[in-house]
Amino acid sequence: MCLAVCPRVPSSRLSVAGVLALAVASPYERPLPIALPAGLTLTTVEAVAGTLIVALAVSALIGRDVSWRSPITWPAVTLLVLVAVAAATAPAHKDHAIRAAARLAAAGGVFLVALNVLSTRRRALLVVDVLLATSAGVAVIAVLEAARVQPVMDWLRQFRPGFHVVGGHVRATSTLGYPTIASMFLETTFALGLARVIGAGRATQAAAIAALVIIGGGVIATFTRAGLLPWRQPAIGILAAARGRHRAATSPCLAVLTLALAIGLRVAWAPDVLRSRFATDTAEAWYGAAYDVPESFALRTGSISLMPVTVENLGLLPWRSDGDPAFALSYHWLGAADRLVQFDGLRTRFPVAVEPGGHARLDAAVEAPARPGTYVLVWDVVHEHRTWLSLQGCLRRARS
Repeated sequence: MCLAVCPRVPSSRLSVAGVLALAVASPYERPLPIALPAGLTLTTVEAVAGTLIVALAVSALIGRDVSWRSPITWPAVTLLVLVAVAAATAPAHKDHAIRAAARLAAAGGVFLVALNVLSTRRRALLVVDVLLATSAGVAVIAVLEAARVQPVMDWLRQFRPGFHVVGGHVRATSTLGYPTIASMFLETTFALGLARVIGAGRATQAAAIAALVIIGGGVIATFTRAGLLPWRQPAIGILAAARGRHRAATSPCLAVLTLALAIGLRVAWAPDVLRSRFATDTAEAWYGAAYDVPESFALRTGSISLMPVTVENLGLLPWRSDGDPAFALSYHWLGAADRLVQFDGLRTRFPVAVEPGGHARLDAAVEAPARPGTYVLVWDVVHEHRTWLSLQGCLRRARS
């Protein structure tokens, strides 16, 4: 985006409206029911961007002065040529390569549109304001998703089939495709919002700070490690950029912003959860268990019996049966050749929280299969509505 004044090229109100429409549509991308060659699809964002690029091309053809010179034009053109050649000669997954190259070319076209349309500082700031408002809306959806507000989660299925979880915690994705992508979008607009505060009037500063607090809350809700780090010192960059009276005017606003984001981070995530998030690379590291159980036993068909089980928490999360979502000890039944007979076993709640490194001794309720035979009992801890520890690589079997 061209934040400085881009002289020379006048642009119509229609072109400015198109750029604003692209800013609003950017986080709400959905495929259109239009069939294209090579299995490609057209999305709402691509349609808006394509319309703007075509309009710019028509302006050039009819003789209007279209600017294309900038410090990054030739490096960008070189990159696009190399990407196009690589996509055309890709030995496998050529359709994906062509799509990636086309989207990168579209990004270059959007840059040219911005270079020509955002010809005044006023227009550039207008686009920033619209992006801030749009991003604040995306952030509100992210916070509601992280809070597991069911109508919001149901509505979001039109953008993706499910939700993302790490360590039993929902990572907000909002209307984007993945939590990290949502965080990147929100972080980008957050940076633009910080720049918007410099030299602005009090009303504009207050509105920008309010939007930044909401956007920061959205980034926190994505539970993305790179996104969580800057909220400890969100004012460093803006204070370094501000000069003289601007620094004095922006410092109180940034102090409020810093405090609000620190409080939001503390309310959203407990310190032990944050430590675990930064200490692990994969979801599997959050879960771990060891079981001390009878190696073999006999049960009457269809009966419910109590069996002594000692289970140790080798993961990073405390197991609480009174939490939401709750942990509980359960099991699966396997038959001949490890054929699944019953997946969802009875639950035995933990009377007290089992902290990482701790263990619990339980009399676990087990319901025997309805038919006689030899079975394998697979002990498992379930994190309700999230995962089973066996799905994270933690297995313990006993024969009956």
